[in-house]
Amino acid sequence: MICTARGDTADVVQALESGANDYVTKPITRDELRARLLVGERTVELESALHGRIADLREALAHVKQLQGLLPICMHCKRIRSGDDAWQRIERYLEKHAEVEFSHGVCDRCLEEHYAGVGED
Repeated sequence: MICTARGDTADVVQALESGANDYVTKPITRDELRARLLVGERTVELESALHGRIADLREALAHVKQLQGLLPICMHCKRIRSGDDAWQRIERYLEKHAEVEFSHGVCDRCLEEHYAGVGED
């Protein structure tokens, strides 16, 4: 914040373009100074919150990038090779890298193919 006796528009513009966040001219009252400092405090709090959100977004983006690219998957059993060359079920891999949980079911095609006639007497 700049507090000066110079109040010409050109002076204000130059100060703000040079990086000042606020510009007040003398004489300044205690109430105005308090109000402008509160505005500055809110600005700092908003910037801090914004930096926190940016950090959260960067972390989320890094997490999403773990799932981009090629996944080495076995063409027979559909297991995925992890970074340590161990093979694991695709569900376990995705639960670890994508923060998802699975519930298993049977699609119509597999129901017909694998369970046709089961339970019929």
